[in-house]
Amino acid sequence: MGFLIVVDDDKDLLKGYEGLSKELRLSFLGFSCPRDFLQEGFDRLKEDIPSGCILLDLRLPEISGTEVLKRIVKDPLCPPVIFQTSYADINTAIEAMKAGAYDFVSKPVEKNQLTEKIQRAIKEDEATRGEKKRLYELGKKMSLLTEREKEILTLISEGRSAKEIAAALAISPHTVESHRANIFRKTGVESSKELLRTVFETRRLIGQ
Repeated sequence: MGFLIVVDDDKDLLKGYEGLSKELRLSFLGFSCPRDFLQEGFDRLKEDIPSGCILLDLRLPEISGTEVLKRIVKDPLCPPVIFQTSYADINTAIEAMKAGAYDFVSKPVEKNQLTEKIQRAIKEDEATRGEKKRLYELGKKMSLLTEREKEILTLISEGRSAKEIAAALAISPHTVESHRANIFRKTGVESSKELLRTVFETRRLIGQ
């Protein structure tokens, strides 16, 4: 079973979306406050959810929908986000898509159209969820590295030898090799080739 999360300050609409979720046999969570979604909903759910999508309104209290979108799409486990607004225009649509929205609808949206978009988004999430989880786990491993280890990892990715790295950082080659061993252990890689692939995937993950 997939899920639908809706962030919209219109509580009547939330009830309507809950009804639609039941029709589509989807789990449902509704948030009228974006802060509640960011603090309690997204982080709590992202690792456990099977596949689904988020329906996010543009005009929300305290935090705009665009700002919410920018925060959550940075996470590799973020499911597809369908952006919606009652004040739709081409500039709003472009801004939402540039920020990472999967799709865009304007209120009031026709039920069949919205249903089609939700189902398509969930299928997309199903197809990519495994890769998202792998990147998420990779990001967690990379976060374990110290600043010095990250420095050395960057230099390794540039093709520098232990002696060259030692000279660049004013440390001994032995210290470089010690840090390199720690990097291997923390990231779970077993070869330099695998380590380089991990570096490039991490850069892709953070958009560098």
